[in-house]
Amino acid sequence: MSTLKEVGVAELEGVLGIEYPNDVQFKAALRQYLGDAEAKANESVLFNKEAAYPSTLILIGIVSFVAAFNFSIGSNMFVIF
Repeated sequence: MSTLKEVGVAELEGVLGIEYPNDVQFKAALRQYLGDAEAKANESVLFNKEAAYPSTLILIGIVSFVAAFNFSIGSNMFVIF
């Protein structure tokens, strides 16, 4: 598993505090400051540490998806079969 031990804070100074609208621009900035090889080696670790969502939000999303599926297809399957 890749770790950020090789990358120092000084190399990431240019990307700190900037909110990127999508991952393509974030990857381009990483390549600019770290270089191609080092950015590719550490991008998965950086993406995992980039955003943290509350577990209750994820749970509500999953339950909402299951509920919407049951409301839409459940009643149709009851009538068809």
